[in-house]
Amino acid sequence: MKKLSTLLTLHIFLITACTFNVEVLTPEPLSSETLTPTGSVVTAPTASATVAASTSTTPTQNLPAAQFSNARFTVDVSGNIYQNIFPARTRSVYAVWDYQNMRAGMMIRRDWYYNDVLWITREEPWDFSKYGANGSISDISVYDLDIGLQSGKYRLELYIDMQPQPIGEIEWPAFMVVNATSEMRVTSPNGQWVAEADDPRKLLVRDTGKNVRELFSGNEITNLTWLPDSQHVLFLDRDRARQETAFGVGIRDDLWIIEIVSGQSNLLYTHTTSMGRLVVSPDSHYIASMEGSGFADACFVDSKLIFFELAGDLRSATSMKQEQFSGVPEAPDSSVYPVEVGTWQSDTEYLVTLDGTCIIDQNLMGAYLFDVQGLSAKKSGQ
Repeated sequence: MKKLSTLLTLHIFLITACTFNVEVLTPEPLSSETLTPTGSVVTAPTASATVAASTSTTPTQNLPAAQFSNARFTVDVSGNIYQNIFPARTRSVYAVWDYQNMRAGMMIRRDWYYNDVLWITREEPWDFSKYGANGSISDISVYDLDIGLQSGKYRLELYIDMQPQPIGEIEWPAFMVVNATSEMRVTSPNGQWVAEADDPRKLLVRDTGKNVRELFSGNEITNLTWLPDSQHVLFLDRDRARQETAFGVGIRDDLWIIEIVSGQSNLLYTHTTSMGRLVVSPDSHYIASMEGSGFADACFVDSKLIFFELAGDLRSATSMKQEQFSGVPEAPDSSVYPVEVGTWQSDTEYLVTLDGTCIIDQNLMGAYLFDVQGLSAKKSGQ
């Protein structure tokens, strides 16, 4: 009996010792992550869809499955405006996603990829005291506060206890940072001012004494252009909220003018699509541009010429579209479109190269001279 009692005592002691060896993991708060292509790469094993044992201390039987869903990206978590394409030099992009049925101690893993190469991995226990069981994550971002994020594709892969999220057929959330297609820092013709939008949400002006003023705050300021008087700046304020594809379908641009001394800004034109570079006539009375994303499908191309006539007080403008000009070749089920930015040949004549699709006679294509006063166009040299 004494031996039996000793064995029982030893057995109980071993069970108790195992209990004491269980480590309780203290959750650390999720934090923002710095990702720069020139930074050091964190090596991590490739993400696996194999189910690992849950580290949660709560029994998981008969509990609803934890899940992440509805991942999206934004530059402003308070604005509820999400997009998948951001301009070059964007300082930071927040990843926002919803979660449900989370429990303390679950292991959360985030794998960030840059141009489809594993870049950095973060793995940590779920901070239940901070986030709870259900809600939305909005404090995770990638950023480069010095020069902005480099252009390329950024992809985020999310896991709960090594289960990929969302469970099932996965299309990992991703966004693009694209190279700027227009000047974001331009010097006035007289050399006395510099207008800049390095932060695309703010238009700044700097004088020769290095004094800086903020003139405008918008969604995404692009296509900065000075008038010849060195007193007014034209620009587009770009809204990507309805953007559908990488081609820019769904982008909406508003055309603005601002007087730099007074800071007075005026909306010249609200557009239902995007516009390209702004080209001002020598006398500042007209502006030429292209409207449309450049998207093409079979015989359809959505790019067209558009002109604006500025009012004498430079506070309003009227538009003139390509289809209003006589002399432009046209045919059913075809498109005629500008293939490059044109140049002003005089105060009222704009030279630009046109091309066409499908049944348009290619002999009719080439350089065309548009007369904005007479609303007419003719092939150059004729």
